[in-house]
Amino acid sequence: MSAITSNVRSVSLRQAAAVIEQVAKHTILGSEESKLTQSHHNVFISGPPGVAKSSIVASICAKLGIDLIDLRLCTMEASEVSGIPYTDVEGEEKLMRFSTPEWWPDGSQPTIILLDELPNATPSTQTAALRLLQERTIQNGNTLPDNVMFVALGNRREDRTGARPLLATVSNRFSIQLEIDPKNPDVRNDWVDWAWENGVDSSILAFLDFKKDYVYQPAPSGEGPFPSFRSWTASSDHMKIFGEGTFEVGENRTAKLSSLLHSTIAGAVGSAAAGEYMAFREHWSSLPDWAAVKRGDFSYQLERGNPAVQYALAASSAGHIYDLLIQDYKTNPRKYEEIENICHYLSQCQLDMLVVFYRTIRRIDEKAYLKILSSDMISRPDTGEPSTLLELVEALTTRVTNYNR
Repeated sequence: MSAITSNVRSVSLRQAAAVIEQVAKHTILGSEESKLTQSHHNVFISGPPGVAKSSIVASICAKLGIDLIDLRLCTMEASEVSGIPYTDVEGEEKLMRFSTPEWWPDGSQPTIILLDELPNATPSTQTAALRLLQERTIQNGNTLPDNVMFVALGNRREDRTGARPLLATVSNRFSIQLEIDPKNPDVRNDWVDWAWENGVDSSILAFLDFKKDYVYQPAPSGEGPFPSFRSWTASSDHMKIFGEGTFEVGENRTAKLSSLLHSTIAGAVGSAAAGEYMAFREHWSSLPDWAAVKRGDFSYQLERGNPAVQYALAASSAGHIYDLLIQDYKTNPRKYEEIENICHYLSQCQLDMLVVFYRTIRRIDEKAYLKILSSDMISRPDTGEPSTLLELVEALTTRVTNYNR
């Protein structure tokens, strides 16, 4: 643990977001009567690159309707924080005055000022931020509006990003200091939940459920691409960009864009993680034709003894069953029959793999997960008889309930 965070508690992504949201609600939002405190509280969150620190702040601002001013302190001079000096003439006197920075909020909207990459800022820039954080003023005496709060972010010294120890006087200006550590399972689970909700490619998420160590794994040398929340999200975009089409490789010769996929994903997450993922993806692409399965074609035989295949099948089937669950029975009267047919394949999986199926459904949609566990959804409306899904639920309910997500 670094000098910056040796006394700081590690929190999950959801917990970090909740802290910022609560501080905002009770300091810069609402009427004076509704605020629980008249004090301003500065929040500092440390953690390695690529763990969604900046995204948390942006999402809270979007959720609460708060303006966001993003200051990358590592690229700023001290004068850009406190005001640039200039000469003014009053009568026969020449006076030195200080400008108001362009980023200065006008107070018309509640605002979070994000001091990003604070530990990478020079000591002089950190010192310039002192007055801003404590007295909420700059060199020319301008004072921040009451509806403005500070959130600072930064890497840790062990992250090898050039982060410096925070000056003690700067550190003491933050009444709340937290750490996001990707070794914390709750941090990883929070990101995977977010990724399912925001359309990150399902084969990537199934792979990361299978190979959990690859969710976040900094490069041993500190150089080059490595697996992180940010780089896996980028890899999901690569799947769309290079999924279809061709490119020229010579006169009257073309190649599939998908042939570039391994290289582009390696450029995001590193060669080791990309190699493992591409091998897993071969299993994903060899899964059954789900349209045929829904019709009752059971010719596909699951490869026994290969956990990668079973992980792929469990996660993929979860997506298809979720799509059926949210369909209206009137528009698809065969939805329950199709669910049963998919469950026929699930019954080939080992119990642990079926837990993966339920966990995936829960991450996609908590309400759908609860529907699966409710008897009225599991019983077919035409006969009232229990379906194959009910038999699976009876076998798994205790296991799923006790499963440590």
